[in-house]
Formats: sequence, structure tokens, C-alpha cells
Amino acid sequence: EDFITAINVARTEALKRGDTVMMCRTGNPNAGLSTLACAANEPDGDTNQDRDWTPGWIVYAKPGYTGTGGGADYDRATDGDPIMIGNPSPTGVAILSDGDGNRWLTFFGDGSLNETGAPVYAICDDRGTAKGRMITVPLVGRPHASDTVATCSPT
Repeated sequence: EDFITAINVARTEALKRGDTVMMCRTGNPNAGLSTLACAANEPDGDTNQDRDWTPGWIVYAKPGYTGTGGGADYDRATDGDPIMIGNPSPTGVAILSDGDGNRWLTFFGDGSLNETGAPVYAICDDRGTAKGRMITVPLVGRPHASDTVATCSPT
């Protein structure tokens, strides 16, 4: 529930501000504001594990960002304090994305999503697929979740 709440917060904040709000995965959400970063080293020491949102995430405003080029990473000096920080998932719970939701979700001021396709996230725990959920975020930006998944891989 925390993950889908963060997606909804990011979209709502973009609509409220009329400007870009982003959500990125992070390796250490408890690093402290001065060192908080997108897709930093993951807790197991691997750098930028593709598609793994399990360690946590950051929701932050990115005023004026158009969705192209560099500059998407969180930078407290220019972006201010984060809107929300997601803690690591409980032990045994994994959050994995497909390629469209790999590193960031970018919401524009109209609530739409800046991705090439609709990102999909699988949230599963060690009880197996019968207890997993699949979250899809269509390009209009409103996420929805299924109750069960056939596989714990969104690809």
C-alpha cells in the first residue's frame, strides 16, 4: 500500500503544483537529506540494480523539468526537501518494475506520465504469486492494482 500511495502522492502533487513531480528509486532512503540520492548503491552493495524498488524511493518536485535530457535526479539544492521518502520494503517483500518504470516516474502538472509505455510493478513476498499484486500506471497517470499476479516479474 505504501508504494501505490507514493505514486498517488506524486501525481496529486504534480496536479496541485501545476509542475513536474518525480518519484525515483533509491538505495538508502535513510541516508539523511544531505546525501539522499536516486538509484544510489543498493543495500547489498550492487550499484543501480535495474528495476528494483525494494530498497525505497523518493518523491520530489522538479520545477520546470520537461522530461528530456539530464537533470532528473534528486538534488536537494535545487529541488528542496523531498515530498515523501519511502522506506525499504519489509524482509521478504520485493518491488520490481518493467523497463518503463525502471528508475523514475515523472508526472507533469496535468497529472500525465512521461514514459514511453505504461509502467508495471510487481509486488510479491515470500508467500508466492497468490499473494502478490501488480500495479500498472497508464500514461494518464492514475495507478491501479490487481489482486494477484501470475508471476513476480512485471516483464
